[in-house]
Amino acid sequence: MKKLTILLVLIMTLLFTAPVHAAVKFRVFYGLTGGTTGTLDSFDGASCADGDISLAIDLTNGSMYIYVLNATASGVESSPDIINPDTNPGTKSWILKNKYPRLTGDDDPDVAVTGQLSYDTDRWIRIFDGTYQVGIPIDYSINKIIAEPDNLAEADFLPLWVNESGMTFNITQIKAWSDVDNFDFTLKECSGTNWTTLTTIEAVTISTNGTGVYYTTVASGSIDHATIEAGHVIGFDNSTDIADSVIIHIKGYFGGNVN
Repeated sequence: MKKLTILLVLIMTLLFTAPVHAAVKFRVFYGLTGGTTGTLDSFDGASCADGDISLAIDLTNGSMYIYVLNATASGVESSPDIINPDTNPGTKSWILKNKYPRLTGDDDPDVAVTGQLSYDTDRWIRIFDGTYQVGIPIDYSINKIIAEPDNLAEADFLPLWVNESGMTFNITQIKAWSDVDNFDFTLKECSGTNWTTLTTIEAVTISTNGTGVYYTTVASGSIDHATIEAGHVIGFDNSTDIADSVIIHIKGYFGGNVN
């Protein structure tokens, strides 16, 4: 609530200090629709004019919306993008110009105005590009397929991925699949300039029975070495087990501080 209050003060300061035509009115509402006192649609259409500005705060989720009245829009109401007055609407419509989503995000925070951003608690960032609602994953995935890994000598180190992001990569999950039961392998890390000094990330055994496949998951907290520095390599170290193929999925995120 403190962050919401600060943001509200900043927005109102900008609105009130910017040059505004004398006829334009600025109002604050505490809800979008429903017709109850304080909601945007409850305001009498006869009392607002073209170009009026409204700040509507959705108290249920903390989001804030900026609207401008179009006196000749005759828009079909579709909240939150278009909201019409319940009383004396005429041809007037409140048109959404920007949305400030709750900082903690929502479970399904759709965006429909070009340039809008939102945080989905399923760990996605959403942005509307004018045509599509695009999802940008917060987590980064590394997927590798190793065919006939038994052709590698047990002591061999097969590089799979190098962290050239400039940031630390933090592993949160390892998944693996194989066509044989109890297939063992080890993920290791090394410097991009020294492939002989190896650190074990995790020794993995694929042992859960599926239908025609075996699989396993190593969750966050169970991974021996989960921090991959910038410039370092993740590699595969084979065992003596024989398999036609192994799939490895490594999920994680890049730390916010550039190292």
